[in-house]
This record gives sequence, C-alpha cells and structure tokens, in this order.
Amino acid sequence: ARARLPKSPSHILVDEFQDTNPLQMALLALLAPAEPGRVTAVGDDDQCIYAFQGAQGAAALRAFLAAFPRAERVTLEQN
Repeated sequence: ARARLPKSPSHILVDEFQDTNPLQMALLALLAPAEPGRVTAVGDDDQCIYAFQGAQGAAALRAFLAAFPRAERVTLEQN
C-alpha cells in the first residue's frame, strides 16, 4: 500500500478509532510512518457504533497499542 502512494505521509491521525475494523487496522500499520510518534488515534471504547461492520471497540484500541508499543495513552477522565 505504501509503495503505491506518491509520497508517504509524515503523520496520520485517526479519529473515532473505536469504529475501525481489523482490515483498517492492518492498513494503518502498513501506511504508518516508520518514526515513532507519527500516528495518533482518538477513540472512546464506550462509543463503538459500527460493530455490525466489524468494529471492535476496546479491542481496536488494544490492537493500536500492540501495533505501536511506543504510543502514549492519554485518558480523559473529565469533560
């Protein structure tokens, strides 16, 4: 996938990450820049609305942390 892009992205931001499915996660891993800290995912595992399309909620967030072990997790406790 990365080889088909004219230029690799320097940063990637994924919003509503809890609604990603395993195929989308695999694509993110392929497209992600090699340097750490260049991929950001924002999600709330309590708000997964696309389970019928394969979204995995909390499992998607765990998969992100497994794929990007140097990622920093920031938890918002208060609105």
